[in-house]
Amino acid sequence: MLAVRNTPARCVVLNNRGIGGIRLMTTRTYCAANSDDLEEALEHLHSVHRSVPIVAVGISLGGMITGNYLTTRGERASRLLKAAVVMSIPWNMEVGVSSMERPLCNLLLNRYLVHCLCHLADTMRYQLAGDHKWDLDQVMKSKTIREFDTRFTAMQFGFRDAEDYYASSCLHNKIHRIKVPLLCLTAADDPFQPLHAIPLEAAEKSSHVAIIVTARGGHIGFMEGLLPTTTYYSDRLISQVLNAIFANLDAMEEVKREADAYARSVFSSDGDTGEDECASDRLASHETKKDLAECANDDGFSSQAGVKDADDHASVSIANQCPVKNTNDKAYPAGSGLQDGVLGAS
Repeated sequence: MLAVRNTPARCVVLNNRGIGGIRLMTTRTYCAANSDDLEEALEHLHSVHRSVPIVAVGISLGGMITGNYLTTRGERASRLLKAAVVMSIPWNMEVGVSSMERPLCNLLLNRYLVHCLCHLADTMRYQLAGDHKWDLDQVMKSKTIREFDTRFTAMQFGFRDAEDYYASSCLHNKIHRIKVPLLCLTAADDPFQPLHAIPLEAAEKSSHVAIIVTARGGHIGFMEGLLPTTTYYSDRLISQVLNAIFANLDAMEEVKREADAYARSVFSSDGDTGEDECASDRLASHETKKDLAECANDDGFSSQAGVKDADDHASVSIANQCPVKNTNDKAYPAGSGLQDGVLGAS
């Protein structure tokens, strides 16, 4: 939200179920492989602000949900969004979770995060305890993210196991389905996303997906400056990109046309419809079962990127850079935008 203070945008924040002081009203929570709630929020924004273009911004899990929406909704996403920005997302969930299980620092972070997940689930005990497919007491004993997802997330959303959930959450092999200009910011030292698993080759082939890889930044830690306490490269980048779009509205429309043409050409060549029917099915309740494995075969890309080691995050490796000038005649990667108003943040 702070990143858009100097842009003509209004922020709309989507709080996931049971988060942000909102009481959980059903047994359903949220996960990386389901974007129903985001879709409903975007549909609502569009209905009350029909003339205002919207850009979705997702960070970490929010970025995974945003990516799921882009890869499963196809034309519907293109109709509602001007562009999208995601930050610090695990492109390949299986690789990311496995990385988090490596000793010592990654595993310690893993233990801390699963402690937070268990605490969050415990605060929702009034809904989650009882006669369900999961045993909340067993969920509370989870020591790793994989154990938590096996005992709770997979069961709640109808996956066979955690591995099935991770396969369905992967985005690295679905970039070709995206029909919305997309800017992705990630760090080479992100413990959730090893450098070799970032789909740079897929982005190179795309006309409208740009991936920026910084040498440093970890997971959502893109601080900069001699005293990196209040200044963030990520905030500066988002602000610059949004302002660049305001000054290049015609170019933005051209990028969207290119995105649609690229997606159509890929779909016609490989038979992919661009709509993930399994993932876009509505979950009537936690009892609903879906087989999503066929929708996420692990045939994605793997590439080593040449990332410069620099004091400033501005030294980056960019896959598929499409320059767009801003009012100061500086070039920034295309793939994110907003006109006159609403910024949807997940």
